[in-house]
Amino acid sequence: MRDQRVVRCTYYLESEIDPEQAAAAMAGEQSSGTFVPVPGESPRIRERHAAQIVGVRELGVRSPSPPSRSRPEEVRAARVVVEYPMENIGTDLATLQTTIAGNLFELGELFACPA
Repeated sequence: MRDQRVVRCTYYLESEIDPEQAAAAMAGEQSSGTFVPVPGESPRIRERHAAQIVGVRELGVRSPSPPSRSRPEEVRAARVVVEYPMENIGTDLATLQTTIAGNLFELGELFACPA
């Protein structure tokens, strides 16, 4: 039976794309570390271990906070709440850190994304 406990994280993000799409890209990367199906990965496994976006609140259009490689003049800001299954993390603090912050800075869709 799946452990129903979750770790809930709130992120501030900035992106040129729709905040819902940016949140989905972030949650997908944090859940599995890949956007492509892996051999043996079933819909049941994805459902059991995927991060869930539980809230996206748009904060408006603004100038990007940090400098970025594409240098847009404006980005869409949002506060995003994501839940990660506790079963993915267990009691390992290094795994928790990797789950909530790993690979976020490589996502081209995001300009700012502090947890």
